[in-house]
Amino acid sequence: MYHFAVIGTRDMTEAQREWVDSKLSYELGRCQVSGEKTTLHTGAALGTDQWAAERWCGLGKQVQLHLPWSAYESYWVSDIRHRYAQQVEIEIEPCLADSDRYNVAVHHPRWDTLSQGAQKLHLRNHAIIASCVQVYACPGIARWGGGTAMGIKLACHYRIACDVFDPVLQRDWSHCGCE
Repeated sequence: MYHFAVIGTRDMTEAQREWVDSKLSYELGRCQVSGEKTTLHTGAALGTDQWAAERWCGLGKQVQLHLPWSAYESYWVSDIRHRYAQQVEIEIEPCLADSDRYNVAVHHPRWDTLSQGAQKLHLRNHAIIASCVQVYACPGIARWGGGTAMGIKLACHYRIACDVFDPVLQRDWSHCGCE
C-alpha cells in the first residue's frame, strides 16, 4: 500500500489547482502502473485539502481525512462521505505517541502560546504526513506560518519526500530548520 499527502493553503490560486491536479495525475499513473492501492491523506481544510480530496475521490481512489475534532468542516465532510462512502475514511483527533507530540511542539516556534484548537490542528498535520512516502504542499503567502509550514517541517524531519509549490514568495523549503 502506498500513501501520499496533499496539504496547503485555504486560498488556492489557479496555478496551485493546476499543480495539485498534475501531482494527482502523476500519482494516478504511478498506482496504475504499480497496481498498488494508493491512499491520499489530507486534512479537510478549505482550499487545497478539499480540492485534492474531491479530485482523488472523483478518480475512484481512497482518501484518508484527518480531522482535529469531530465538527471540523462538518458540512463538507458529511457531504463527501455521503457521495464517496466506500472511498473516504476519517480519523478524528489522532492518538499520537508522546515522541510524536514532542516533535510537533519542538518544530513550532511558539507552541506554548497556541490555543488548544491550534495545537490540535498542528497535531493533525503530523497524522496527515506520518504514514506517507510523499508530501505535496502548496503554502500560502503568510511568511513561514501556518499548518502547511508545519507539515513541510515534519516531512523534512522524518525525511519524507516533499514537493513544494511556492511560486509567489519562492521561499527555500529545503530544510525548514531541520538538520
